[in-house]
Amino acid sequence: MKWIINICFLLLLLAAVSCVERESNDNIINQDEFKVLPIDIEAEKFKLPEVIDEIELMRFEEGQEGLITEVRLLNKEADKLIFTSPGEWDIFIYNQLGELINKFNHKGEGPEEYHDIQNLWVENEQVFVFSKKSYRVLAYNLQGEFISSTKLEEPYRDIFPLNKGYVAEHRDEDQNIILVFLDANFQKQSTTFSRKDEQDFLSLTLNTFNEYKGNVAYKSVLSDTIYLISQDKELKPIIKLDFGNDWLWSDPEVQAKPDQAMSFVSEKKKVWAVESHLGERYIYLSYGLGFGEGVVTMFNRETGGQFRIELKKKDGEYIGFYPIQWKGDRLLVSMPSYDAVDLITGLKSEQIKFRQGTTLEKIESSENPVLMWVKFKEEY
Repeated sequence: MKWIINICFLLLLLAAVSCVERESNDNIINQDEFKVLPIDIEAEKFKLPEVIDEIELMRFEEGQEGLITEVRLLNKEADKLIFTSPGEWDIFIYNQLGELINKFNHKGEGPEEYHDIQNLWVENEQVFVFSKKSYRVLAYNLQGEFISSTKLEEPYRDIFPLNKGYVAEHRDEDQNIILVFLDANFQKQSTTFSRKDEQDFLSLTLNTFNEYKGNVAYKSVLSDTIYLISQDKELKPIIKLDFGNDWLWSDPEVQAKPDQAMSFVSEKKKVWAVESHLGERYIYLSYGLGFGEGVVTMFNRETGGQFRIELKKKDGEYIGFYPIQWKGDRLLVSMPSYDAVDLITGLKSEQIKFRQGTTLEKIESSENPVLMWVKFKEEY
């Protein structure tokens, strides 16, 4: 029972720990050539306020229809921010001042309803929901009205938009992970990238696909390699996260006995699951050592420097720091309002910016999380 509780805790932490544009230069372009990045699990650790250069905050309007637990799967459509929140899986539509425009929920078992939300995206003012448990993609307009439902050919683990079509991850009956390219109607067009995946005993799909410089970054949570999928559907590895002897899945004993993976995770206390957020300059990594505490590492792709971030508070609880995506050198995160207030008190006034309509007083009185654009200090 204890290890089940620990798994749940670690998955929550991975999800927790699961932006201003700048022009690319030659140095940044070169970052997308394949590199092996040595990750030091004992890198110097700093408290969050120590590594922050500046933050910008936006609150979310409350009200009977606007109660949010956490911002997940954020999309921007014109001047609208569209996202979901775990639990009831409501879909929220706000403007960029944090004012609620609409909210709808079609969670259920009916033909026009989604069982869960594995992924969500917006195209042509339509909200698409990938329901993994029902193998369907459902579409709604911005008023929340049902448009269509498509039954998928295979039980895909995740789907992401790519060049007027989609890319999907599929795990076949022989434990092979396969990437499948789909057309605009979700019909299979071609496949690429097949690898054995015996260790994925939990079928984890956290943070599989992410937008990256107009292309798609792909990494399974139990893999140490990040791939780039171009708009032309070309796939190439660009980063290998080298944990050395601390990487569980390269351990000869584990490779020889994949059916005992659960026991090895507990016994060996090595890195076994990694959530990554790939940016042009930085990579934000969250990973577990066995079923113990999670580790957060920031890796600078330009300098090779790295540091760990301490998110554990004095009372033993963790700061709710939920990365969403990079925009240039800013990491966009969702953070509970009470943690945002604590963070603000640890920074200087010149390090803090509020979007129009957002004030410290409104954040203090709100139960909703905030959106926060974080710029880290360049010297780290």
